[in-house]
Amino acid sequence: MSLQRLMLVVVLCLCGTNVIAKDMDSAESADIRTVHGVISGIVVGVTSDGVEVQRQQNAGVGNTQVVPWFELYLDLGEKSDGVGRWSVPAEFQEIHRHSRVGYLRRLRGDLKGCASSYRAIVDQLLDSQSSMSREVCSGLLEDAILRGDLHDATVMMGALLRDGGAQRLQGAPEYDARYGVYVQVPMIQSAERVHALRAVGQRLTGSENRWGAIIKGQEILDGLRDINQLDDVVQEISEHLSSSRESRLGVELHQNMLVAQRHPNADMRSDARGWLESRAESKSGTWLDAWCRLGLGASFLYEAQLAEDEEMRSRGVIQLTHVAIRFRMSYPLLSKRANMMAVESLRQAGRFEEASEYAHKAEVQALGAENEEDNE
Repeated sequence: MSLQRLMLVVVLCLCGTNVIAKDMDSAESADIRTVHGVISGIVVGVTSDGVEVQRQQNAGVGNTQVVPWFELYLDLGEKSDGVGRWSVPAEFQEIHRHSRVGYLRRLRGDLKGCASSYRAIVDQLLDSQSSMSREVCSGLLEDAILRGDLHDATVMMGALLRDGGAQRLQGAPEYDARYGVYVQVPMIQSAERVHALRAVGQRLTGSENRWGAIIKGQEILDGLRDINQLDDVVQEISEHLSSSRESRLGVELHQNMLVAQRHPNADMRSDARGWLESRAESKSGTWLDAWCRLGLGASFLYEAQLAEDEEMRSRGVIQLTHVAIRFRMSYPLLSKRANMMAVESLRQAGRFEEASEYAHKAEVQALGAENEEDNE
């Protein structure tokens, strides 16, 4: 066996598990149809991340690339100019089909259909840091945010950012590296009650993963985890995040958002609200202001529920109104969630007239914001 072939075998061994490779002595060249054109070369490995191809021109060990499944056409052999067919191995046909269909749906703006395809394969990609994993997890993140499912969104953030993967979101306009948070995924209760990615979340919380602790915190807010575990979760958030690149502010933000909304001790909730109020005032007009006021609003509504205190409910609605009005242009999804929380709480208290009026004003403001965007 030549040195070149020996080194290729070593490369294949380093590709991890679930790999299929051709015997290099009997390997044949093939033309692979991708969205970027035809790649001529030798298929040297196949994994859940895609197809590893050694290009024919300037052949060498360093001249290989992994083509993710979503970039490969479904009918790889349908070509009128005689391009050769390469058959996808049977065990990878499902991930190929789902990823390609989901990718096309996402390009068309069909996030619901995209998520349906991506959910079928995401479990196979949780241990990967590849472009394939990034595409699937980011697609599911986008869908979860639009659905208001902060549990599923937090789970996908954990999948994207685990194991030092912050660079996967570097440059994204709504990712703040200083705090290590995605702005559209605040730590508050989800609008959704049924979570499509519950099993994926359980898998991530069961690993030694700094985002696992944050997912546990979200589970407490959504009633999926015993509230008596809150102190342990708060401590775990500190242990995992304080050793990472994110600043201590990111740790304190998650901790105080969680404590203010659900801690069994009233004094602890009050202290956490003080922290959130101080940050909201010092960072006025920023996403941090919006996050803290969402946390304050949710905390006051929780107090109202515990003590049947309508003054507390009104204070919560005021904080949510701050977010609903002031951030309707800069952070429309946070604004929408604040509106929903306020209306739902008023209805639960039997204040139906106020709830209807509030919902009407929110709708008028939303239409006004759309008209402003159209006129720009």
